Amino acid sequence: MCLIKLLHSEGMPDSKLHVIFVALIVSRISHALPASGGFVSSQQINRIDVFLRKARRFVLCSSVCPCDVSEYLLMVDCKLFNHI
Repeated sequence: MCLIKLLHSEGMPDSKLHVIFVALIVSRISHALPASGGFVSSQQINRIDVFLRKARRFVLCSSVCPCDVSEYLLMVDCKLFNHI
């Protein structure tokens, strides 16, 4: 987030900041959570939720971010089991 805030203060447009946020942050969250979702504690889920809420306030994460990490984990699990 420090990099994104720095780029914002330097005058980078919000659309570009959104692309950077999705590439750096959301892609890692959506890649790592399905694999390690069963081992994530509720405290860690809350920390991720707080981070995403802060990003929403910064208007970087709108429809791309999962609305809630626990809901996202359930959605990914259902998708996996339906695929199998």
